[in-house]
Amino acid sequence: PALGRFVRRWGNSFEFHAHDCTLTQEDLRTSRAIRIGLANVGTRILRKVVASDSSLDVVRIDRGARLSVSKVEIMENSMLSAKGFITTILGNSIPFAVQTGIRVSNGGHVLHFPGLQVILNPRSPLQTHIPLHLVHQVDLDLGDNASIGSVEIDGRRKVIRVSATATVTPKSASVGKAAHGVAAVVKRAKYAVDMGRWLTNLGRFTT
Repeated sequence: PALGRFVRRWGNSFEFHAHDCTLTQEDLRTSRAIRIGLANVGTRILRKVVASDSSLDVVRIDRGARLSVSKVEIMENSMLSAKGFITTILGNSIPFAVQTGIRVSNGGHVLHFPGLQVILNPRSPLQTHIPLHLVHQVDLDLGDNASIGSVEIDGRRKVIRVSATATVTPKSASVGKAAHGVAAVVKRAKYAVDMGRWLTNLGRFTT
């Protein structure tokens, strides 16, 4: 059952705190929410990259392309890997893999992805490597209602250790002000996602 069922009567915003939380390889493998969240953010980034880089026309990726993520795993080199498919507007399906590190800045509100690269057709001898960290700025503003205190990817133990805070704002508490979002702050990153709203929707606190 949704967690929101048990706190739906709360009319005010409240905070979730995760201190030294450990995510295992199994957690990443089985979490549908993580896969969908990564796919949604990845789709937005992909479409902007395609719009600004005509070189992707060579691999037939169009501006209407969409990502689906089937697997997320921790690599031995302490990077994250996500695998799935890019579906073009014509219905063509292209396998892909993404590899990246993670670091934070701006008081934990901005995520950076050192070493970010995309591999198209990763199982093919004709695979295409795109070093996004060199050709396109990709960093992510989490919004004022979420921050990451620390994050560590442990490739040897295959775990991620993270400390984070997020503000949940039920629908009844958001009247009269922009309770979620990043529009009110100075632009801190190339891309933005409202983690406070995402967590609110995930827990079904909006009803």
